[in-house]
Amino acid sequence: MLALAGIIDGINRGIASVLRWFALLMVLVQFGIVVGRYVFGVNSIWVQESVLYLHATLFMLAAGYTLLVDKHVRVDIFY
Repeated sequence: MLALAGIIDGINRGIASVLRWFALLMVLVQFGIVVGRYVFGVNSIWVQESVLYLHATLFMLAAGYTLLVDKHVRVDIFY
């Protein structure tokens, strides 16, 4: 069982290293949206939605890594 837990932890750490780049990509895409809209007057719905999907992916997958490194994960079902 410990070997399986070690494998899962390794996968989780690998996912976290990819998610760090997702955060940077999300910021850059959002900056591109703002520049495109206010400087060039162009707008794209699928680019705006890509920020939404990057944000959702970042938080859904990063919750497992946060729990792995013994940080606080809070999920409110009833607010």
